[in-house]
Amino acid sequence: MNAKLTLSLNKKIIEQAKVYAKSKELSLSKVIEDLLKEIIRADMETLPDEENLHPTLKKLSGSLANMPHANLNYKQLKELHFKDRY
Repeated sequence: MNAKLTLSLNKKIIEQAKVYAKSKELSLSKVIEDLLKEIIRADMETLPDEENLHPTLKKLSGSLANMPHANLNYKQLKELHFKDRY
């Protein structure tokens, strides 16, 4: 499904992109869509799959979110630390 998108770009870049698209017999929308797909694909390839993580990292994954004080901010954690300490 296609949707419209409004972009604000440098005028010279737009002109050059239109010339490029025309030389490749493509619409400017298709050129931009293909570029975005390539950026996303390349970025996804650099992210490690959970299956490929080191076993120790798998064990630690999500562990901080399950800690009892995970929702406290720095100031609250500091107060808690000093309260327990002194």
